[in-house]
Amino acid sequence: MMIMPSVTNFFPFFIFLLLFSCKSSKIENIDFSDGSYEGEINKNKQKHGKGFFRWNDGSYYNGLYENDKRHGEGRFLWANGETYEGIYVQDKRTGRGTYRWPDGSIYNGSFFNGKRHGNGIFTSVDGIRYEGEWLHDAQHGNGKLIFPNDKILTGTWIEGKLVSSNSIPPLASPQPKLQSTDLPVVDLLTVQDSNIELPEPTESSPVIALPNVATKIEKSTQPADSPRSPKTVNENFPTKQKDQAVAPVPPQAKPAPKKVEELNKSINAGNHSLSENVNTWRGTAEDVELRFITELVNGLDTIKDKNSGQAFTGKMIIVNANGDLVGELNLQNGVMHGKEIFYDSTGKVVEENAWKAGRKL
Repeated sequence: MMIMPSVTNFFPFFIFLLLFSCKSSKIENIDFSDGSYEGEINKNKQKHGKGFFRWNDGSYYNGLYENDKRHGEGRFLWANGETYEGIYVQDKRTGRGTYRWPDGSIYNGSFFNGKRHGNGIFTSVDGIRYEGEWLHDAQHGNGKLIFPNDKILTGTWIEGKLVSSNSIPPLASPQPKLQSTDLPVVDLLTVQDSNIELPEPTESSPVIALPNVATKIEKSTQPADSPRSPKTVNENFPTKQKDQAVAPVPPQAKPAPKKVEELNKSINAGNHSLSENVNTWRGTAEDVELRFITELVNGLDTIKDKNSGQAFTGKMIIVNANGDLVGELNLQNGVMHGKEIFYDSTGKVVEENAWKAGRKL
């Protein structure tokens, strides 16, 4: 028998039944081998609209149907006492919902294809609470544990396990040692007076040419036979050498400018999103739920566009509500094919998987 609404909701429920009675949907009682159904059906005798299905073991579903599948808001009660209240899409829990266990534990958050997926909060019976990201029913990504004593543990989870940062303190840097050494003594020749007397060059002393220094030498008062006569000085003083002919340096040929096509090709060479993955979709886990559906085709989960019904081929980039990169996956004809990558909050790769034709390698 169908569960009747509470007294406070009776009048809106009555108006709903009154309006819906004008439509073509019918309300019938149908018995099945595993249970019974009471509610609306379509012209093809399929469960369609609001209905109530009770299984022989005591489990029941009370909510909306579409073409014989749970679709929309509903409540499911299992015989063991577990319950789910939330959104269904094509017979699977997809969207926001609340799942309760008989011991008092509760999960409130996002679901996808019947599993906890996206952001959610799980509170255990002992009061410990996990707030963070989920993937395939397990904690996966950034999250934090909040204990009853208000202690908070923040970290990264991989497939339900808290992983360490693997951060080992680096080795201390050795202190450098400086050795005291005597610097070589350099004699600097400073010309302060144009009448300076230059020393006689010796066989062991190199002759230094100073072509750009004009030195004025006045007439000496010493006798002609003096070893320091001007003649001696002039003979030993280097004379300005004639400018040597320098071969001209041929100008270097300028590279021909690249063509526009070559520039575009070089610019796009590393941009895989422009060349290799033409079809790239970006959004949150909630956006995935609203845009795509998953169907079982030849035993493989196949992702299709909800509007066109076409299998998706290309790259999916998943971000969180803040726009931070969470992961990316590649699909071909709707099934996983290529790399599947997950990132932490710093953009570091925390997991990388390879898929081929819908199967994990």
